Amino acid sequence: LFPVTRRWIYLNHAAVGPLPRYVLKAVRGYVRAISTLGDKHWDKTWDLLEELRARLAAWIGAEADEVAFTRNASEGISVLALGLDWRPGDNVVLPAVEFPANVYPWLNLSHKGVEARFVPLRDGGFGLEDVRARVDGFTRVLAVSSVQFYNGFQADLAALGRFCRERGILFCVDAIQQLGALPLDVRAARADFVACGCHKWWMAGEGFGFLYCRREVLDLVRPALVGWLGVAHWQNFLDYQLEFPPSARRYETGNLSAFGAHALRASLAFQEKMGAEALAEPVRALARRARRSAVDRGLTVATPENGAPSGIVSFRVPGRDSALLVAALARDGVQVAARNGFIRVSPHFYNTAEEIDEFFLRLDRAAAAAPAL
Repeated sequence: LFPVTRRWIYLNHAAVGPLPRYVLKAVRGYVRAISTLGDKHWDKTWDLLEELRARLAAWIGAEADEVAFTRNASEGISVLALGLDWRPGDNVVLPAVEFPANVYPWLNLSHKGVEARFVPLRDGGFGLEDVRARVDGFTRVLAVSSVQFYNGFQADLAALGRFCRERGILFCVDAIQQLGALPLDVRAARADFVACGCHKWWMAGEGFGFLYCRREVLDLVRPALVGWLGVAHWQNFLDYQLEFPPSARRYETGNLSAFGAHALRASLAFQEKMGAEALAEPVRALARRARRSAVDRGLTVATPENGAPSGIVSFRVPGRDSALLVAALARDGVQVAARNGFIRVSPHFYNTAEEIDEFFLRLDRAAAAAPAL
């Protein structure tokens, strides 16, 4: 099912997930159909999108009318950042080590007098008290990644979401490093807004994503970009009424990536058969094994040991350059990533304990051959 394993020990799903065979089959089927049917296949794709919308909503504990499709997480977060009615003096609070997709949309509001306030990390993570210290009466949004991209720290979404709901602060979650590997219930998290791209843990290719916007928040987030499919009466081409539908579909401007939709449906269908917890169990087990192996070797571990792990473990070999080691590992048939001076390992459910062990043997070999800093 995973052709990438023929050549690689692939432990880099936090960057780009390889396409599994079941995704390839779905995309090839679409390509064959559109090449022979042309526009006659459009209705099938439209039906697929609405089916996918409902199934994604069920997967995250939402309603179908709260889900919209995007190109990526950056676009999803920008929908919220550009759609609110900001006032000079407002602020957004976010952790200091967010991936840029959850930073630049907020920094882009500086010309409106909006301040981005960063929460420093303690021991690789942050908690409610750290956030509370940065929040005041002018805080409009708390924006966090559910799993931090460089060290795998998992935020306590339920506690943060409860805090925001009590204070009338919108809670925005970047879930790209969680969904597709670990379950997420948007109601339990009290999230108002969630953005996700599908090329990492979903293994559904680049250029397709989705967002969740809580129904009660829809009218607070005006579409900054408007297209023909984002209006209520889009079928009436010459009836130019700018009326938004009572759903998150208002954030979809025009034609979406049908390739991405077919790929994501295939990925989601496979995961539905496994079940969310059955999918997450091997991810967490492999992450624990990787962290334990790093600790046993005396490596400098960036990933905090806080409850159930995510799929990301980061560490560095003292006295060695992480980027050089990652390059050496690639030459030796292993794909991992260098992030923030650390080696980042991100296994998925199909990886094996033997692959984790073999990775560390090859890392030992690369470190022994690498020049000292």
